[in-house]
Amino acid sequence: MALGKSRYLFAVVMGTSTIALAAGAAFAAAPAQDPAAPDPQQPASAVSDELQEVVITARRHAETAQTVPVSVTVIDSSTLASAGLESTSDLQRMVPGVILNGSGSDANTTYTIRGQSRAVIGPGLPSALTYLNDVPLTRWGAVLPTFDVDGVQILKGPQGTLFGRNTTGGAVLVNTVKPGFDVNGYVQADIGNYAKHNFQGAINIPVVDNKLAFRIAGDIEQRNGYTSNISTGKDQDNVNSKAVRFSVLLKPTEWLQNTTVFDYYHADDNNSGVVAVTPPVSPVLWPAITALQGQNPYTNASTTQPFSKVKVWGVSNTTEAEFDDFSIKNIFGYRSSDVDQVNSATGLGLAPMPFPLASLGVAAGTPVTLFNNYNAVVEEQFTEELQFSGTAFNKSLTWLVGAFYLKEQPTGPDYLAEDLFRPSAASASPTSLYITQLFGGIWPAGTLADNLYTDESKAVFANVSYDLSHVADALHGFKLNAGLRYTWDKEGVCANSKASIDFATGLSVVAPYNSLAQCQADKGGTVGSALNPYYASYQGSASFEAPTYTLGVDYEVNDNLFFYFTTRRGYRAGGINAPAQAPILQPYQTYQPQTVTDYEVGAHVKWRVDEWAGRFNIAAFTASYTNYQLEATGIIAGSLPGVTAINQPANTALTLNAGDATFQGVEVDGLISPFRGLDFTYSASYLYPKYDSLNVASFLSAGGFFKAGPFSGTPRWSYSASLNYKLPFQTEAFDAHFVADYYHMGSVWQTSVLLPAYDLTSFNLRFSNIMKQDVDLTLYVDNAFDAKYIHNILLGSPSFGTYSGSYGAPRMFGARLRYGF
Repeated sequence: MALGKSRYLFAVVMGTSTIALAAGAAFAAAPAQDPAAPDPQQPASAVSDELQEVVITARRHAETAQTVPVSVTVIDSSTLASAGLESTSDLQRMVPGVILNGSGSDANTTYTIRGQSRAVIGPGLPSALTYLNDVPLTRWGAVLPTFDVDGVQILKGPQGTLFGRNTTGGAVLVNTVKPGFDVNGYVQADIGNYAKHNFQGAINIPVVDNKLAFRIAGDIEQRNGYTSNISTGKDQDNVNSKAVRFSVLLKPTEWLQNTTVFDYYHADDNNSGVVAVTPPVSPVLWPAITALQGQNPYTNASTTQPFSKVKVWGVSNTTEAEFDDFSIKNIFGYRSSDVDQVNSATGLGLAPMPFPLASLGVAAGTPVTLFNNYNAVVEEQFTEELQFSGTAFNKSLTWLVGAFYLKEQPTGPDYLAEDLFRPSAASASPTSLYITQLFGGIWPAGTLADNLYTDESKAVFANVSYDLSHVADALHGFKLNAGLRYTWDKEGVCANSKASIDFATGLSVVAPYNSLAQCQADKGGTVGSALNPYYASYQGSASFEAPTYTLGVDYEVNDNLFFYFTTRRGYRAGGINAPAQAPILQPYQTYQPQTVTDYEVGAHVKWRVDEWAGRFNIAAFTASYTNYQLEATGIIAGSLPGVTAINQPANTALTLNAGDATFQGVEVDGLISPFRGLDFTYSASYLYPKYDSLNVASFLSAGGFFKAGPFSGTPRWSYSASLNYKLPFQTEAFDAHFVADYYHMGSVWQTSVLLPAYDLTSFNLRFSNIMKQDVDLTLYVDNAFDAKYIHNILLGSPSFGTYSGSYGAPRMFGARLRYGF
């Protein structure tokens, strides 16, 4: 059956490609034109601004998006600005098949591309990476505001033979505007409902003509929350952030330039509003959830005061030396993340104790705090990348070789504290956040888990592209592409789980480690009796290495028709589960690398019929994974034999090699312009994943910790469409555009929770070139029909009696004024 579906999938794609080839044959003999210029044979009315070619650098040299032999989505700066995208997390609704997963907060989010991602909790390395100015971002703080951004390029499929770190799912490349030698910039104000008031701007300052220039950009965002916490009286899902970026361009000679970018981002808000998102699994334990939320999902009753404090900053330094047929590029990066968060894991503060705790004198039915999370991560990352590239054999060969190094380590605490089922009469000091307890040694009433992970990666890579027309005239338009990479990874962890109890209050406070060195110096062990503070220590490391490759061929029939085929081998390092696992879980103390072999075929077409013109791109792929890395979640003390409060998996999640899997899919995107001034863009993604084999222990499946079948972040269908219409009335005062955007997300699993499908529709009316000046006024409404949809899951296991997560933003509207100079 699987083979039949695979054949059917590729038959559809090849059939579509044949149609595209037939359509392209009508203009196959047309003379080549400058890809950045309108075709002089086209009627002027049919040459839409959107049809102009977009130049990208995803393969480390300039080329048009229509001649890149991979699936890539490009969102330029003007689209980012006109659509009002405020952070990279907003890209999801513009790129079907790309999902943003989180764990209760935007500070801990990661992209899922073609079903591949980093688990939102646990030690797993990312399958899809975000880069800022060619520097990979850390696992925390990877979502950044998109002010003064030159563009975003989203690559799909395994990466690594051209730049950066190896990934199996893809990469999101964000490039900020570089300094130049002209005075320019912009200011922008955005005012909307929920007391939204955002301000951003940038100015470019040349200091020495053609030698030295600066660029300064800033962004301030504030908005009230849309989730009401009736216990604290404070709204959650609010926005309160500030960001600044300072760039320096030094160009001492025509062939040498250096660009340094310093960026800083600070957010201080009330965290995401967590609510129960499915009918309670245990109605006895959770009787108040349904009554609390009623018909309004934007309501919770957390007894703790949730907050999220995030400080992220970094420096990138890029040196480029250009010679005739040879160039050198060095990219140094430093990233620092400091995250401190508190939240309720259920969104409900109190519930009756389901059983008596005789040792504490707590009777069944006593009001207890349900489940609060306290976590902090302070880490830094160094990266160094050196590239040599050039051309040879009369520019028929384009080549690149390089080396990459990454080291990530904690520079402060990295912990998760859980406060569960605490009698409401017992409360910790308001200055303490590290609440742990063990009720009579029979229930996991709380732990403090230090999990200080380290990550070191080294690699060398090479890539070549050869124009086969130099071999024979019959091969004109054909290019051969090949790349090779070898990666060495070393993962380490120092972990401690602690639990304690105080007879007087029913709880105790234990501070986490402040540094990796402090954790490593503590040899751990068991101290005192079961009712006094005790902890267990674990330190370990694991090394992995693997070769990866890419091999493909593309055929540019002419400027309007382009075909490609590529196959790639991808690799994702293994790792370590912390702390020292109980005997039943010891086979999962470490897990092995995940590898993938994919095959992708695609076509890029530009077409014209009379005055109608457009683009059509299609890609189909199949990807086979071995040692597929997934998580078993919700493993807490007492849930399995021998699992206690001090050996339960960190964050209650266990990363394991679940077996082998195959992902197949088709992606399309395009543009239709019936006449100048009207553009219709569309894109869609279809994904079909399946397990080929599973080797997960039956006790993990039977206990509900691992659910075979669902693939997280993999909707079967997602698609979007946008209409941009320049209103036809004549006026010298301004130009007016009406824009309508639509996005559909099919039902999708996040961990063990099936999230229902949803639709988002946005409208905006943009007045540009006001009074013949570079002034734009945009009136907008996002989520116009006020769709209620879940976008993040926090509790993804039924072990605590319910699932929980947070809802996406309701209807938002406002006005945005932008002035450029």
